[in-house]
Amino acid sequence: MKRELGTGIDGLKAVLGSAISWSPNSDDVAEVTRAELCDAAVAWSGLPLREIEAALDLLILTLPNCGTKARVTGNKNGADTG
Repeated sequence: MKRELGTGIDGLKAVLGSAISWSPNSDDVAEVTRAELCDAAVAWSGLPLREIEAALDLLILTLPNCGTKARVTGNKNGADTG
């Protein structure tokens, strides 16, 4: 996995572990920059920056890694609209 993707389970765990421990003030959702999350994951895990960046690439949803076409798979009646 690490050879093919640039990160392994440890890198994914470091990013997710850092993200889940973020302490928002009064909200259940915290908004942080990629750089802040990357820095926190590197500091927490001690893994190389390139491994954390590869994990972030896999975990952050962007249009290129989700595909270029959106598909709606149901309407309020449950019928496929895509």
